[in-house]
Amino acid sequence: MLNSSIQNEAFCLPGFNIFRKDRETRGGGVAILTRSNISHRVVVLHEQFEHLEIVAIDIHVAGDKIRLICGYLPQTAPHLFIQTCLTVLL
Repeated sequence: MLNSSIQNEAFCLPGFNIFRKDRETRGGGVAILTRSNISHRVVVLHEQFEHLEIVAIDIHVAGDKIRLICGYLPQTAPHLFIQTCLTVLL
């Protein structure tokens, strides 16, 4: 079971950064791994999304900014809610 008590070093590869959002119950969660030499910035999510399994970073490659978003939304999540999340994050 993956949770906040498990340190990044337990499963992160050498030479990589990990950005993760653990699930508070039952294990699980989401993560993004990037090479350590890639310029990046963590996207601070609005507090209305704090309870969701979403992590986002901006990486900078060849002068371009690319937003990487990793999230889990259960099938029961309303479509309008999903659309709102994507609108805010993009």
